[in-house]
Amino acid sequence: MILDHPRLFEAMVMPQKAAILSPEFYFFVMVRHTLKRAGVDDLEVADYIAAVCADFGLPATARQQLPASRLASLYSVDYIQALENAGAHDRFFIHVQCANQFLVLTCLYPDFLHRRAERRGAPDVDFYEKVVISHLEAAGKHALAEEFAMEDTLAHVASAFPPVRRAMNHTVREYLSLGA
Repeated sequence: MILDHPRLFEAMVMPQKAAILSPEFYFFVMVRHTLKRAGVDDLEVADYIAAVCADFGLPATARQQLPASRLASLYSVDYIQALENAGAHDRFFIHVQCANQFLVLTCLYPDFLHRRAERRGAPDVDFYEKVVISHLEAAGKHALAEEFAMEDTLAHVASAFPPVRRAMNHTVREYLSLGA
């Protein structure tokens, strides 16, 4: 597959050439390259993580308006409280949003989480990695996961997440400047 070619990744991360790329394309190539290098060759996992990373940068009005989209927090306890007050239908979306929020933070902004842990005594990356996994697993077991044909994808992302997160952290440090 041409999207797997190492020279495509190199061309994207080399600073001397500017190109206008969609966030979806950019993150897919970056994530796919990173995961293959880490031994994770699952296209579903790469596609999911790339889509979440690309979506994270969109303004709120561009995202699909889901009940959970009103909740944007850096604290996992806020998601737990929202789950306690949510109906069965909304619980799926809250689990997915929580997992996605902390997936982005742990994959792309680990230094932010480390600094926060040092300064404020907040949980570190390893804690949030577990949050991602538990919410992906919970979402994958929800009836809506079957309806949306997401059961396998959510399970694959959850099971692959620890090495995926570490590989993404390496790529961010080596190739990206996210200003975190």
